[in-house]
Amino acid sequence: EAVLHIATRHRNLLALHSDLLGAHGLGVRNVFVVMGDLPYIGDYPQATAVADVTPSGLISLIPQANSGRNLAGRPIKQATSFLVGCAFNMGATDLDRELRGLERNLDAGAHCVLSQAVFDPESIERCYQRLGGFPVPLLMGLLPLSSARHAEFLHNEVPGIVIPEGVQKRMRAAGRGSQEEGITLARELLEAVSSKIAGVYIIPAFGRYETVARILHGLPALAQAD
Repeated sequence: EAVLHIATRHRNLLALHSDLLGAHGLGVRNVFVVMGDLPYIGDYPQATAVADVTPSGLISLIPQANSGRNLAGRPIKQATSFLVGCAFNMGATDLDRELRGLERNLDAGAHCVLSQAVFDPESIERCYQRLGGFPVPLLMGLLPLSSARHAEFLHNEVPGIVIPEGVQKRMRAAGRGSQEEGITLARELLEAVSSKIAGVYIIPAFGRYETVARILHGLPALAQAD
């Protein structure tokens, strides 16, 4: 099903309101709410961020539309029926801050959580223990690595992604077999955490979609989680 991805960092409240109602009219029922990257990360570091609402603020407003009211509290012709997901980075440098943000989003009414790409089971286990179990369904992001260079680029250049040194060492040691090693690492991760997550969304590198089937092959318990 289609998912509306809303980054609140660069949108004002009226635009978000219009996006939501328009998307619902087109049949979209799933909304993923995320803050979005700060402007200095992109090509225009001098740009100023504009945001009228935080992710938790938007999440708290969506139930109003689901109950038949607009963002001003006035009745609308037809109630929406959105399922709302929020973001969570298990590899965040400041995990306490990330957990506080997750708590705000869940208190605001998020129905499920989509994690940033995870590369080691320890990240899942650490957050699972801190939370006493995931309180809502968690869909883990899985990004299969294709080479040592790919791993280094993600670790050093992509905000929010942290690849453990042990994983990078395995990719370097694999040499020409690094793509196979990346698939092996992904399968090992899924097998290790399958009992703690509700599902997985897979992010194949460079359009290599065949890797999705190769990762899931032989993992029947997870075959419907993609």
